[in-house]
Amino acid sequence: MQQRAILQPSVSTDNERKIEAVLRDDSTVMLKFSTWRDDLGWTCQKTIEVAPEMLDDLHHTLTAMRYRVNRKKVEQGGTVTNSKVIEFPNVA
Repeated sequence: MQQRAILQPSVSTDNERKIEAVLRDDSTVMLKFSTWRDDLGWTCQKTIEVAPEMLDDLHHTLTAMRYRVNRKKVEQGGTVTNSKVIEFPNVA
């Protein structure tokens, strides 16, 4: 059985959808999209396996789409919030 490392899930603002990234021993990444149902709890709707050699392409594609969505939002008079950035402590 392959070992898995589950990264912190990204839960939507309505707390009814989440995406989990699971890293397997063979470096394959599994992306899991789940929805919340009061009677069932978190239920996986879709799972996508991404081969290690495709991770850079996936990152590039998602970044390009995020840029386009944010640009369209600004052009329509909306605002774009910055990503969450974790501040690293200064080591002096």
